[in-house]
Amino acid sequence: MGIMNLIEENYENVDEMLFWIKQMRVSTNEMDGVLKKIIDEAQQLK
Repeated sequence: MGIMNLIEENYENVDEMLFWIKQMRVSTNEMDGVLKKIIDEAQQLK
């Protein structure tokens, strides 16, 4: 996971670490939305 590597490498730079944590939240929310859509569509196929 690329973001996790960046966080580990930049743990002394708090501002940059917070930026990457926020980016991880955005990506996680986007992935959650995609998975929910896939699940909803799969359930309609039954």
